[in-house]
Amino acid sequence: MKKIAILILFSFGAIYAVGDGRSPREIVIEMEKSPDQFFPAHIDTKLAELGNDEAYIERLELRAKHPRLFVGYKPLPGQDVVNFVIEQHENIRNQRNRYDFAQLIQELKEIESAVNHKISRLKPVQNLTEFVKKELNKMLINILHIIDDAGAYYQTKLPAQTGDAAGPAEEAGKIYLDFSDLKYGVAEAIGHRHSMEDATAEVIAPDYAIFGLYDGHNGSDVSKFVADHLPGNITNHPEFQTNPEKALFDAYMKTDAEIPQDIENQGCTAVTALFKGNKLYVANTGDSRAVLSRDGRAIALSEDQSPEVPAERARIEALGGKVALTAEFEAAYPEGYPIDKAGKIKLFPYRVNKSLNMARALGDKKNRPFIIPNPEVKVIELKPEDEFLILACDGIWDYMEENQEAVNRVNIILSSGKDLNQSAEELIKYVNSKARGDLGHDNMSVIIVDLRKSIK
Repeated sequence: MKKIAILILFSFGAIYAVGDGRSPREIVIEMEKSPDQFFPAHIDTKLAELGNDEAYIERLELRAKHPRLFVGYKPLPGQDVVNFVIEQHENIRNQRNRYDFAQLIQELKEIESAVNHKISRLKPVQNLTEFVKKELNKMLINILHIIDDAGAYYQTKLPAQTGDAAGPAEEAGKIYLDFSDLKYGVAEAIGHRHSMEDATAEVIAPDYAIFGLYDGHNGSDVSKFVADHLPGNITNHPEFQTNPEKALFDAYMKTDAEIPQDIENQGCTAVTALFKGNKLYVANTGDSRAVLSRDGRAIALSEDQSPEVPAERARIEALGGKVALTAEFEAAYPEGYPIDKAGKIKLFPYRVNKSLNMARALGDKKNRPFIIPNPEVKVIELKPEDEFLILACDGIWDYMEENQEAVNRVNIILSSGKDLNQSAEELIKYVNSKARGDLGHDNMSVIIVDLRKSIK
């Protein structure tokens, strides 16, 4: 029997800028690398000195992760909510090896009732800012989404347990994805930019998984908004179960329409992978990429929607827009432009109306109708020889001669015994070694999804 796998996703892992250029999250990561020098209490003190809402959220998470090290400390307002969230996530995790599905469904209902009670009590709290309340509320809402997914999965198991007709079985001979064995790793780096504008989303439910990478520009607000809202818009689509391809396309358009007006002139590219059944669906807007390794061969699951692509250029110019190389780029490479093996000029030199270097993106409302949000969706049937999926932004691909180079590099790293997070980090280090000195060195984000144990 397939076991339920629940992935816990906290909303407070986002990057927020602070006065010295580092975010509270970056400060925590840096200090945690030297546990012999910086204990959790030291990190807590450092975060308290920052005195902003983002640092406060990090303090709540830190204390929840190390409760024994903060015994005797005065509880922070909101700490009970974060502790409750972690406790309920653990309760749901512990259900995965039990098979009394009727009882499990009843327990989920009890957790749901407790979560709703917490939500109702959070609103009138006086000693928390609205920002912190919003973040805590998002954590609680996330539990409700997990409960819905787990409950739906348990319901499919009830008929077989009571002697009625069994639920849908795997077709004989057809492979399927066991989501309890699906693993992934994530890494990011700021490059030569002043701030990190990328965001990612990772959701693993009993019968589907979503991984998204959103490369922001002109700010990080839109990429964070998309990471927070797009996965829910996909799974809440009325045809999600019957027509995932349509659900992906419509969710992109809906998320773009929902971007708040005060940030709508920022934007982000968006590549999203949906694993469902025995198929992989990939939606792409912009120039981030999804590449599958199949028996060591790179399979492109997205196409760059760059201004120089003939179809995109024709569309833009038909609307009265202009696509051209920037003068700065031409001046930087007087002896010839960097070219990849496919003959494409690297390092995003083409601009639309001297502005953006992509033809499609979410947000960027001031650049309509030249920059559009419409995604291209590809569908592929999974095979036993599928090994891993790479999602990465253009900051990675601009330094690859071809997709195969990235697949080869990840295979080498994985074979050395690195885990998935380390493998994603090593891929970024590899890019850094090639990009040293380049003035266009961008933010870099990578997600590696390991399929080797999950395809049955």
